[in-house]
Amino acid sequence: MKRREFIGEPIEVVLPPEAHPARSPPAPEEFHWRRRVYRVEAVFQQWWDFDRQSRRQQSYGEEYQRTASRRGSYGMGRCYYLVRAAGEIFLIYYDRRPSSGSPGGSWVLLHRLWP
Repeated sequence: MKRREFIGEPIEVVLPPEAHPARSPPAPEEFHWRRRVYRVEAVFQQWWDFDRQSRRQQSYGEEYQRTASRRGSYGMGRCYYLVRAAGEIFLIYYDRRPSSGSPGGSWVLLHRLWP
């Protein structure tokens, strides 16, 4: 089992030029964390979690909830990426929830992992 260090800090990312980040962005080419640039060398896994995390979910109909859990709805869900950068393994995610008046979401470095 891998050991992990919880980080939970926001990061800035550089996406491929053809990326459309609003819904399901690709893994970043690099990310900036604590004044250091980490170039992504490999993407081991990526997955999506479109579960609705709020209490309001009960007000939506069953059909809508099934569809939203498969593909998401505006501002709901996270896209996770397990990557190697600078020789280290990181778990990062894109939170689709708009933040600070911006229509886009935010990126977070969740964990650093070791074998």
